Amino acid sequence: MCWIRVMDRYSRFYAIRVRVKWMNVILDFEGPFLKSKKREKSLKKRDKEIRVFIEIKEKRKKRKKKERN
Repeated sequence: MCWIRVMDRYSRFYAIRVRVKWMNVILDFEGPFLKSKKREKSLKKRDKEIRVFIEIKEKRKKRKKKERN
């Protein structure tokens, strides 16, 4: 499972979670988009060019910062 950020030709952003199969891409709408661009791909959906940024979301535990008194 990876996350992508999609920008259409009107520069509107969409947040999408993706299941990638061989030779075709299934798009699921989900969640906020991530900021970094790992790989750039172009998709054509309904005769519109959509730029797709594919991101792999790693599962990392955030460490809590210790409060100093």
